[in-house]
Amino acid sequence: MKIHIYGYRGIRHWRYRAVCPCGWSLDTHADAAVPLLPLSIRNHRHTCRKCT
Repeated sequence: MKIHIYGYRGIRHWRYRAVCPCGWSLDTHADAAVPLLPLSIRNHRHTCRKCT
């Protein structure tokens, strides 16, 4: 499974969304993306492997 990360312009600020083919997604503000996305993606990959 490959998780894709999309950047888009929100109402006022840039936002990033990580999307997994299994249906999991995480939407976050650009300032929080640097510390939050890598940890969340790592945790999701671990649980995703457990389920399949």
